[in-house]
Amino acid sequence: MNNRQKEIVKILTATHKVKIGELAERMQVSDETIRRDLKQLESQHLLRRVHGGAISDTNRSKEIDLSSRKSKNLKEKRAIAKMAASFVEDGDSLAIASGTTTLELVKALENKKNLTIITNSIDAAVAAMENESTTVYILGGKVRRNGLSISGTLTNELMSEFRVDKLFFCGGGISVENGITDYHVEESMLTKTMARVSRTKIALMDYSKFALTGMKKICDIQDLDIIVIDGNVPIIEQNELKATGVKVAVAY
Repeated sequence: MNNRQKEIVKILTATHKVKIGELAERMQVSDETIRRDLKQLESQHLLRRVHGGAISDTNRSKEIDLSSRKSKNLKEKRAIAKMAASFVEDGDSLAIASGTTTLELVKALENKKNLTIITNSIDAAVAAMENESTTVYILGGKVRRNGLSISGTLTNELMSEFRVDKLFFCGGGISVENGITDYHVEESMLTKTMARVSRTKIALMDYSKFALTGMKKICDIQDLDIIVIDGNVPIIEQNELKATGVKVAVAY
């Protein structure tokens, strides 16, 4: 996503509708350039093209299917995961919430020793088992097909019995104003429970999440200890995060 496309997403987030001609005039480029931008942003599920422009496609109750999420922004997610893994020490106990970026984190922990991982992600539990020194607990409850994850009242109750060193999680959207939000209510509630029983809270958010707001709030930015982002997040938004007092780690 180039700077012009990031600006289009910002405008769309504020207005929910944009016109090709107005964008072209504002950004001093051709209509055809804007059309190409809109087409690329639509492929990333950030908008929906309509005649003469585009409208917001970030329905607050809508979530992209799992297969699409796994492949989206994979380079950035892996960079974030590598950076996040540097905050893990041998012997740590970790709560790892379901998500495609947290799945990449689990894979990046392959050389860590004697970890204990508690997760509601089936994929993450399987990946964690590749490290023979890691003890893995998978939380019980209702299985969600679209996320291959587990959540619900029983899951929350089980998680509340643990105490862990660090929580790693991602969300569907982020802003200083709205905090970190997500689309799935039950999983958001589980993440909040994980946060309550974790000494250190670390969020993993790639640049595309800065254009979105999910339906359910997980936490304020100030509630975090560390947030790991990729280098595509605009400097102005990086500075806004830092102004809250949270440690911001930028992965390239």
